[in-house]
Amino acid sequence: MGTLVVIIADHGHRLPMCDDKIEDFHIPMLWLGGALAVKNKIVTDICSQNDLSKTILKQLENNKYDENKYVWSKNIFSNKYKPSAYFAFKNGFGFLQPDKGFIFDNIGKTVIQKKGIIAESDIKKGKAYVQLSFDDFLSK
Repeated sequence: MGTLVVIIADHGHRLPMCDDKIEDFHIPMLWLGGALAVKNKIVTDICSQNDLSKTILKQLENNKYDENKYVWSKNIFSNKYKPSAYFAFKNGFGFLQPDKGFIFDNIGKTVIQKKGIIAESDIKKGKAYVQLSFDDFLSK
């Protein structure tokens, strides 16, 4: 058994701000140590801080935890992993997928920034994530 060190940023401060709101929410994540089952791998896929829990649990030997309890998390090393990230901020949210993403303003009910070609179905996915995660939060 080895040590696992995870270094991940947070958005505890508004600075530095740039003109790209999507980029404002981009943060790196480093996994270091001998406890990793997957070694010498660089993951450039989009993922979320939420994905940390299920991915770590899948790395542990003799995992006695039920990772299915982490419904908002995905194992980023899985062959079935579909890269995406949702994030929320005061009066809005963002939803990123490979080669596209958007920021939605809940007050104006409109997309205020986008990258790539955004379909109505992408916006519906983002809105559904907001609703389902809020319902889950209220049910606890």
